[in-house]
Amino acid sequence: MFEIGSYMVYGTNGVCRVTDIGTSPFDKRDSRIYYVLKPLSGTGEAVIYTPVDNERVPMRPLLSRAETEAFLDRIPMIPKLLVAVEKMRREIYRAAMSAADPDAYISLIKTVRERRDEFSRTARRLPEFESEYDSMARRHLFTELSVVLGVPRSEIGEYIRERADIAAV
Repeated sequence: MFEIGSYMVYGTNGVCRVTDIGTSPFDKRDSRIYYVLKPLSGTGEAVIYTPVDNERVPMRPLLSRAETEAFLDRIPMIPKLLVAVEKMRREIYRAAMSAADPDAYISLIKTVRERRDEFSRTARRLPEFESEYDSMARRHLFTELSVVLGVPRSEIGEYIRERADIAAV
């Protein structure tokens, strides 16, 4: 169980801070315990209420510092997403984001980067949904790494490029 003030990754919402734990504010008959979450990458005053025992949405603690260092070392070896059927591309991207996993974020980022380069060489425009998924993956990954490493979010992209010695992020 997460504690008030701790951080977690909550599904496609990315990094959230647990601001409270208590009963449902919507149904007094609901006896389940809820997390009250504040997404870090959201805008405005978004608040998420989710049962502590929610099994439908992935919830995980942030990577530890040691796990983050190992992850950064592994980035060059993380493969791009395999899209065998072009019509499934959007669903494959959605599944990668739903995994709420840093490796999946990197795979998606690498895939879109390669597609962006390919489309640029052929003077075509990358589909908007690919740019949106790329932005979401970067936002979630960079926010988590920023919190874990204590590096400003605006500097995380460069930090990853230097640390992992790659140009794909």
